[in-house]
Amino acid sequence: SGEADAQRRENLASKLAICAELEQASAKLDGNQTNIQQLLQQSAASWRSAGQVPRAEEEALEQRYQQALASLKQHSQTVLDQQKQLCHQLSVKKLSLCQQAEQLLALAPESRAASELSSLQSAWDALQAAGAGGKSSAKLNTILQTRFQNATAALNQLDAAYAADLQNNASEFEAGLLQLEILFGIDSPAELARERLQMQVEVLQNSLKRGSGSDAASTLSYRLLSLPVLTSTANAQRLEEILAASAVL
Repeated sequence: SGEADAQRRENLASKLAICAELEQASAKLDGNQTNIQQLLQQSAASWRSAGQVPRAEEEALEQRYQQALASLKQHSQTVLDQQKQLCHQLSVKKLSLCQQAEQLLALAPESRAASELSSLQSAWDALQAAGAGGKSSAKLNTILQTRFQNATAALNQLDAAYAADLQNNASEFEAGLLQLEILFGIDSPAELARERLQMQVEVLQNSLKRGSGSDAASTLSYRLLSLPVLTSTANAQRLEEILAASAVL
């Protein structure tokens, strides 16, 4: 009937508007994940509630809708991956600043320590500003910020006790690195082959007792990130490789 045809044309106009909104969303929403998810939900509900369209238009319209959905979801995932990558890079740089401050306290003469303190602080402030709108873990940010503040405060006071702790924490740090390499299936330095073999048995027994090792790996990763320690370049690189394999950064 004429009334039914008119209704189908109205439904067609509604569905075309939904397609157009989805197609324009990538540019309009600027990667805002919350808004994108809301739009996807609202569009799905609107599409379901809209009635039949003229049969000649149906197949092409459905294809356009599915393509618009897929394109927006892909865009959303790309933005999410970019944000995660940026947060990871910022966290690695923050960790490096913590290590630099600790290195200065342990090894540098007093005059150099004092002169480099302000540049470290400026670099830290710049990283904080760069990540202000990011989605990095609040827990991770707090851990690194606390470590950096403690290190720079000790550097400012030339705290000998804190400097001694940097040396004393090395054995815990190295054991933690080895354990995480086992948990994540990452190769360890060849010279640690015997130690790794011994530790593998212990790690396997613990994981059998507790179930999944993922919680243990996450807890230990956060522990190593918070631990002030004087570490070698090689061990710092080992930690970065571990963190790249984990979901912590």
